[in-house]
Parts: sequence; structure tokens; C-alpha cells
Amino acid sequence: MKQAKAFSLGSALATLLSAFFIGIMFYILFEVIHIQEYSVYGMAVFFAAVNFSLLFLLCLFSAYLPHVLNTASFISLCFTTGLFTVIQNLNLIFFSGLYTKTAYVLFNLILLFVYSCIVLPTVAMGIKNNKTRRENT
Repeated sequence: MKQAKAFSLGSALATLLSAFFIGIMFYILFEVIHIQEYSVYGMAVFFAAVNFSLLFLLCLFSAYLPHVLNTASFISLCFTTGLFTVIQNLNLIFFSGLYTKTAYVLFNLILLFVYSCIVLPTVAMGIKNNKTRRENT
């Protein structure tokens, strides 16, 4: 059985590109739309940091995760994280000035809850199925 590589060139490039993307997004937030002038400033930065942390960690461990999860679970994790990032960033860029602080927090908490409801069972089943597959071979 092959030993899982902890870090590969692909995951290094993905991590570098995600860090570059995070820098671009924070530049857009602070210099283009001036998020600090909105009432949702603190919460917007917090939820953006949560989102970018999830994206960064997925890219950082992208060489290790396929060995722990089965392929379908890993693809679902990547797709769901990407979709979560797109929805949250579009909301942040285009609609953050329209929300009250309570509405903005509620929207992002619901979005994070839906993301967790999709990702956590998918990852748990992927680990279990991968473990079962390895035991049967």
C-alpha cells in the first residue's frame, strides 16, 4: 500500500494560488468597495476569514485528503467548498451594503450551517468507505 504524501507540488501551487486569491479578495473588500464604511464591517471580515480559512486548509491538505477520503467524497468536499466560497464572496461584494448587521450575520450563519450539513456527513462517509475498502483489499 502506498504511503500518503503530506505535501506535493500541486498542493503547494494550490495553496499559493489560494493565498493570492485571499489577498485579491481582501484588496477588493478594503480598497474597492470600502467595507469598513458599512455597518456589517466586523462580521464581514469575520465570515470572510472563516471562508478563506476553509479554502486555504482545503488547498493545503489537498495531497493528503484523497488518501483519507474516497474519491467521490473528496470531489464533493472540493465542489461544496468552492460553491460556498462563490456564494459568500458574491454576497459579500454585491450585497453587504444592503443588509443590517443582524440580517448579514443570519444569512452567513445559515450558509455556514448548510455547508456544514453537507460537508460533515460527506467526509464521515468518505472516511468510513475508504477504511472499509482498504480492509477488503
